[in-house]
This record gives sequence, C-alpha cells and structure tokens, in this order.
Amino acid sequence: MVPTTPADRRAALDHAARLRHLPEADRDALRLAQDPDFLRWLQQITATGGCAHPVHLSGSTTTLDSATGEILYHYDTRNEPGERLLVRCRNRRATICPACSRLHAGDTFHLVRVGLIGGKNVPATVRTRPRLFVTLTAPSFGPVHRGGDRPPPP
Repeated sequence: MVPTTPADRRAALDHAARLRHLPEADRDALRLAQDPDFLRWLQQITATGGCAHPVHLSGSTTTLDSATGEILYHYDTRNEPGERLLVRCRNRRATICPACSRLHAGDTFHLVRVGLIGGKNVPATVRTRPRLFVTLTAPSFGPVHRGGDRPPPP
C-alpha cells in the first residue's frame, strides 16, 4: 500500500526509522516473516528437524511414463523460497550437528542386532553362525599403554 496522505507518509517514515534502530538479525526476521513464501520456508525448516547445517539443493526433476512419455511428476526448486530446497545434513557427529547425530544415535545398536539375529534383508540363518567381536590396533600406532617408569619396548 502506497502512502497517499501526509499523515500516511509520516507514519511510514516513523515505521522505517524504528526498523533502522533494530538489530540486523531482528530486521531480517521481520522481512522473512512478511515474505509470501514464509509458510513454505517454515515447512522446510521443520522438515530438517533443527539441522544445524542443512544442505541447500537446487535444480529440477521430472518423472516420465516410459510407455507414453507422459509427465507423471515434475519438481523444480525455482518454486521454493530462495529457489532452493533444504534437507538434513545427516552428519553423525554431535559437535557438528546435534539434531542429525540424535537422529542416527540408535543405528549402531540396530546394525549389530541385525547382524546377530537377522532381519532387514539379512537372513535369519546368521543366528547359527559363529560370532566374534574383534578390535584391531594398527601396529604403526606404537604402544597403546605405558605404565610407570618402564622403558618402552624395543
């Protein structure tokens, strides 16, 4: 809405002056909240689950029916806020992305369990096979533990 009366123009200037006194992060948040694509942006942020370093994807994909050539589905990031789609980084290190590391925290248990009893495309016959849990240390690392004043081995 364009201010037409002197009072409207003064109000717009007062509003702009108040905005200039806000910290830049607050001004950015206000701009973002007033953007027409705000709801879609909010959906993307929610879908990333609070990921600290989301991956920004751009491009398009089209799915065609191989028999008829008919377009079954088309997606283009040009229709997204900022012309990009945000997805989780899926980093397993808590120091890099706590949200994604929590997502994968239970993976080790499930991988070991499936390896012991089967499931998820692993046959149940693994239950009857011998099991070993082996830890290997590369010889190039040298001695792992040193006790007291003993000299290192030759």
